[in-house]
Amino acid sequence: MTILALLIPVLIGFVICRLAWPNGWGVCRHDVFRASLGAGIGLGIGSCIFFLALAAGAPQAALPVEAVLLAVLAVAYGGLRRRAACVFCASEKLPVQPAHWLLAGAAALAAAASLVSFVLFSVVAPLGEWDAWSIWNLRAKFLGLAAKTWTDGFSPIIAWSHPDYPLLIPASIAQAWHAAGAAQPLAPILVAGVF
Repeated sequence: MTILALLIPVLIGFVICRLAWPNGWGVCRHDVFRASLGAGIGLGIGSCIFFLALAAGAPQAALPVEAVLLAVLAVAYGGLRRRAACVFCASEKLPVQPAHWLLAGAAALAAAASLVSFVLFSVVAPLGEWDAWSIWNLRAKFLGLAAKTWTDGFSPIIAWSHPDYPLLIPASIAQAWHAAGAAQPLAPILVAGVF
């Protein structure tokens, strides 16, 4: 359930980016851009939906609302953009130079090193460090696991935990924890990995 609670918002963002910059049903290298941008957009939308559902007293309604939104967006994409060509591919007129391959290789090496570093850090410190567990995960616990007393997360008693910070990350983690029914370390790791 943890992965599903994060996957649906990410897909929402991806479909929104596909609507904004269409590519028909095909897949191209620019979908990496759409997925990167869409992940943040989708998690932002998902965290807003979860927060509104929590404020309405029905946090369990967030995931079904997101699933319906994803279905509506997918149908809209199918109806509006299924024959469109990739606007980025169509605008490329420059020939590929050998330096482009060198830069692409360096970027791939940097991405691989970053991924290995992230995985190793997640194994060593699955709960993160100070900022993770004293700000983001703490706020997520109030939002996701203490549904009736979630406003206590903004108490002046814990002012050191920055209650003024935005709820994008904590609400995304909280939704995954709420869907799973427990505070599993996998949710904050996945959210950190997406960002």
